[in-house]
Amino acid sequence: MNAFGTTHYKDVGPRLGFAYSPDWGKITGGPGKTSIRGGYGIYYNRFNEETALQTQGAPPFAILSTGIGDAPFGASPTFANPFAGYAMVGGVPTVVSIPNKFPYAPAASPNFSVTEPMSISVYDPNITIPYAENYSLTIQRQIGASSVVSVGYVGAEGHRLLVPHEINPGINPAGCAANPACVKAALIQPAAFPANFAYPGNIIASIGEISTIGNSNYNSFQASWDKRLSHGLQFLAAYTWSRSMDDGSGFENSGFNGGGFGGFGNTRSIDPFNEKLRDYGPSIYDARNRFVLSYVYQIPSVRHFSGMHWMPSRVSDGWQISGITTFQSGFPLDVVDSALPSLTDSFFQFYCTPGFACWDVPNVTGPIVYENPKTNGTNQWVSESAFSAPALGTQGNAGRNILRGPGLNNWDFSIMKDTSFTEGTRLEVRFEFFNIFNHTQFDPAGINTDINSSSFGQELFAHDPRLIQIAGKFYF
Repeated sequence: MNAFGTTHYKDVGPRLGFAYSPDWGKITGGPGKTSIRGGYGIYYNRFNEETALQTQGAPPFAILSTGIGDAPFGASPTFANPFAGYAMVGGVPTVVSIPNKFPYAPAASPNFSVTEPMSISVYDPNITIPYAENYSLTIQRQIGASSVVSVGYVGAEGHRLLVPHEINPGINPAGCAANPACVKAALIQPAAFPANFAYPGNIIASIGEISTIGNSNYNSFQASWDKRLSHGLQFLAAYTWSRSMDDGSGFENSGFNGGGFGGFGNTRSIDPFNEKLRDYGPSIYDARNRFVLSYVYQIPSVRHFSGMHWMPSRVSDGWQISGITTFQSGFPLDVVDSALPSLTDSFFQFYCTPGFACWDVPNVTGPIVYENPKTNGTNQWVSESAFSAPALGTQGNAGRNILRGPGLNNWDFSIMKDTSFTEGTRLEVRFEFFNIFNHTQFDPAGINTDINSSSFGQELFAHDPRLIQIAGKFYF
């Protein structure tokens, strides 16, 4: 046994690759003009040090406190004493207090009662080493003397990936939904109704387990045209169609990031009653289509044209244009419900966010409708018409990252003039335009994806408008 789980001595990482240059006449362009390359490999990787940091607050070495908020009735603290306050007990405002946990020093036989209800992070005893299978097949063909065109398939599968999840969720959501007092105390349900949990909620409110149970899958078609510098022109055009799916795009994404504004990730409840129904969905970086063109062109001197010999070389020579053009489809967004209707989460939940509950998800009741924030007058990107809140005590059916944010349509462009004065001195002046066409680049981080919010689906942020920069540099 190692520190976290069983050592797997049979884990091996084979690698296989090949390269072949066929000569099939005109099809391949002649000897040495075409190459076919492929490969397969298994790669193991360590997981985040961040996982170990989550145990630093575990009793008896450290304690967490929200003051009187730790009390079963969720009291509001007073200014003078954060461990005392007013709470509604039986519908009557009542002064309640709890012992001050500080100063606290762990003893040889620690008193765990001062840390209750506990929220802790633990490792799955079967935790193991994540690994990935990578494979590719690429065909390259030389065109002319300075260009190479490439097309290929690139894929990868990840296994045993880190996914933190709650193993002490509420197990009586229907019973809680039938009890108005439980519904009112939903955020502190472990402390107020400890019997609704597999382990007594007033002692162990949350157990966030880090397990290597995740999987990922990436498939892509990739094409490029690379033209090296000739006749003053060079460029690289690349297009990728891809699809990336996973249970969580990394430990921090699956454990701490999530819905609300931007909706990135899966800070959302995994159905605790169906472990097979994991949050498998599009990765947060899943951009289905992406095209990028970068280019540099050295403009020929007009003095080479008939009748233009009179123009001074310092004016006509040394001009160059360059730019980067990017088109990309939008990244995924998660849709959530911060009202927490499932009644399986709580304020004490360790994952997704320490000290705050995971979001629940709504029901999908119709087709997802996207709108144009430029023309609808409400900055609406996606309509709420496709979603509805689940009934209390039930899980929503919305999948992870089912929404799509706005894409990119960006043109960066520059003009440069290089003027020589002597053999060792010259002046370089650049005129640079970012987003030269002033196209509105909506920011997916500004989209509210919480159906419990009045601003659901509205786009509130945008990237920079057109920016112009002038720079000069003197070489001597």
